[in-house]
Amino acid sequence: MKKAKENKKTHACKSHKRSFSAKGGLSKLIAALTEKTGSENIFLKAKNTTVLPVENGFEIQTEINGEPVQIKAKKVVTTSGANELMNLLPFLSEKEKAPFEALKYASVVQAIVGYRKWKGINLKAFGGLVPTIEERNILGALFTSSFFTGRAPRNGALISVFMGGTKRPEIYEMDDEDIETLISRDLCQMLGLPIFRPDLFEIYRYKYAIPQYGLSSAQRFETISQLQDKYPGLILAGNIRNGIGMADRIKQARDIAEELK
Repeated sequence: MKKAKENKKTHACKSHKRSFSAKGGLSKLIAALTEKTGSENIFLKAKNTTVLPVENGFEIQTEINGEPVQIKAKKVVTTSGANELMNLLPFLSEKEKAPFEALKYASVVQAIVGYRKWKGINLKAFGGLVPTIEERNILGALFTSSFFTGRAPRNGALISVFMGGTKRPEIYEMDDEDIETLISRDLCQMLGLPIFRPDLFEIYRYKYAIPQYGLSSAQRFETISQLQDKYPGLILAGNIRNGIGMADRIKQARDIAEELK
């Protein structure tokens, strides 16, 4: 028995998660994908887009710079959130819409805080989450310049602060000034800042930030499977299924790319 345990320990393989980014920033990845795809095949600023099933595929109708555009395709992949899916796919029945309408989202406020010279505690860490028991206003923070290069000057710091979520939904509706006041109080106390005077401070709001997977998710997954069987060539992707994280999106994209070959 002892020998068996030793062998098991010897052959154990530890998995290590790593932080990653495209060299020069994720915009480099987008530029490479654009070059590979061909900019003539990419349409930006599209409005009022709808997808309709037709014979041998789908018809996409949209507006670009005020001009109507019509595209026919054998396959359509959508990564739209549940909040936009109803407008994108108007042919869905009320029963088919129901699981997507039931999906709730947490709204999140993100603040980017940058310093040319950092005067707080040592930030040689990934960041951290703030437990509810701490009774803080922020959900957590990422010390972006600590694990990615080129994000801040030498001896500087770039921090990404998150607020709101399901526990503090009212923060999403606050004025920028009120949000800055809450962040300044928490960061000064938690990170040892003598004064909150950043060289960079920007606020971003995401109303449909994090889909809340719950007991009703099983019905949504089943409906997605049924719709893809009912309309061959239609692929419903994004964070409405397969998880909500960046790693989930990468795995999903790879699986779909293999499926489309």
